Amino acid sequence: MGQTGSSVVRKLVSPLSSWYRRDSHDTGQELVVSRCATPFVYKRRGSMCFDEDGDLAHEFYEQVTEEQKDKRKTVMKKKVNVTPQGEVDHPYPRLHVDMPVVLYEPLPS
Repeated sequence: MGQTGSSVVRKLVSPLSSWYRRDSHDTGQELVVSRCATPFVYKRRGSMCFDEDGDLAHEFYEQVTEEQKDKRKTVMKKKVNVTPQGEVDHPYPRLHVDMPVVLYEPLPS
């Protein structure tokens, strides 16, 4: 009992806790930004795939003839011999989704 709740809390807090660390020299409860973490993202996982010809697309289709029924042709989604694109560089750095910082705050009028 209680393991499900603690695992949910761990999943919610882990992205935020990786941005900060406790400083061992301070006696207070101050959080110091870690030097190894950066709020910028430089790469992303590509959403496209390569086929055996080297073409790049989101989906590949091939025309298949059915030999059992009047030689009809159908179009089917290709699932074999397709490799994912891998890591793709962003044209410019982007901010991480889990960065706990307010970027814009309207002034009180």
